[in-house]
Amino acid sequence: MVGRVDYLWEKDRLHVSWIGDLGLDDLIGLIQTLQDAELDRPDGFDRLHDLRQAGALNADFNSILHMAANRRDFHGAVGALRRAAFVATHDGHCGKVRIYQKMMENSPLDVRIFGTMDAALAWLDSPHATPTDEVEPTAGTEGRPQTRHG
Repeated sequence: MVGRVDYLWEKDRLHVSWIGDLGLDDLIGLIQTLQDAELDRPDGFDRLHDLRQAGALNADFNSILHMAANRRDFHGAVGALRRAAFVATHDGHCGKVRIYQKMMENSPLDVRIFGTMDAALAWLDSPHATPTDEVEPTAGTEGRPQTRHG
């Protein structure tokens, strides 16, 4: 299945849907679109990434590290503190987003991974979130969230 990334603005939040198999070029295009939007909105905005319809994410570890370093540097320059929620139910997607999340730890973008849309929206809608709100889906859970341990 050929992949695509769809964008929808909802209030001051960008909803990003990842659909089908995505390659490195798709992810680079996603980053460029986000950076353009961030430059247009200097006060920042939250983003909701929905990976539930994503197929293969064809980016290797080094590519993800490079993209995350680029994003971290960009966010450091732009400086608006915002949040990014990723809804992912596939272990492979969670692993790749987890790499990105770790690389973004010292940036103005707070990245969290959730197993359900409701949990992600609750976090984005809350004034303050805690690390215990985060969940990590496990294969075979059919999208049911599990509390992250360890």
